[in-house]
Amino acid sequence: MLARRLHALLIILIACPLSTTAVLAQQTITFDHARDSDRTYTLNLKDREQFTIQIENTCESMFTYEIRSLEPEPPVAGLMPLLTTKELSVTHDDIYGGYVVLLTRNGETECEGGKALQDRVLTIYVRSSSWALAFGGGFTVRSLTDPAYALQPHPSVTDARRIIAEPDKRDDFSLGVATLAHVYHTRRPWLAVTFGLGIQEPAKTEYYLGPSIRLGDKMTVSLGVVLGAESRLPAGVNMSQPVFDDNILSDLPRKSSCGWFLALSYSFLQAVDQLKKPFAGSNTGG
Repeated sequence: MLARRLHALLIILIACPLSTTAVLAQQTITFDHARDSDRTYTLNLKDREQFTIQIENTCESMFTYEIRSLEPEPPVAGLMPLLTTKELSVTHDDIYGGYVVLLTRNGETECEGGKALQDRVLTIYVRSSSWALAFGGGFTVRSLTDPAYALQPHPSVTDARRIIAEPDKRDDFSLGVATLAHVYHTRRPWLAVTFGLGIQEPAKTEYYLGPSIRLGDKMTVSLGVVLGAESRLPAGVNMSQPVFDDNILSDLPRKSSCGWFLALSYSFLQAVDQLKKPFAGSNTGG
């Protein structure tokens, strides 16, 4: 029953990081049309994420605002308007690696102070932003160890023995291997949440959970909590009562226990799950 619950917990831990994304504030590029020259920007965006291009001190009646192949904005009719702020909203599509914003004079009605404005080009490169999952195999150091017991003649019962603990013979830590999964976000690829499964011997399954530091795409160092089992005395047996079975310590039952682990793993599989929850918005601002 405990093993089934732990397997179900492991499945939930795998599913949750890949099916949930944080709601991030919309990113904005600010460009001063009157003071800035051509500039290049870099954004981290996930698929369908919307960002805004805010153009300050511009004249909408003198310029059109174009993103890639979009049609120019119609000129604004009227008397000599003041310089205004123009916002262009873009919904990112992962098939594109960036965007070019063209500020082009259209020859229509000028603004007050608009003669100083020049045609400009804004280049925006985009790095894909998403959750990713890397699988790896690694070596573990764990605090879970079996206690050490021994038999010695009972001091008061003839032909009987008693069980004594030998703490000096108990290992300080144990070594093993495990299969680990590292969930991380491409905006901070060096930081991950790790969970995994290790089978050290038949009927001895261990579960791992903790934070990790990724050393590039392959190596990961993890530190966290391990849930497993340690041996114990049989039910009804203690170290004060006499025992007559010389093999009583040969096949001890196990009990669930929790400890710490340190792991070094090597990733052999990268699985990126693109979280495609579209953001509402249009490709141009009015």
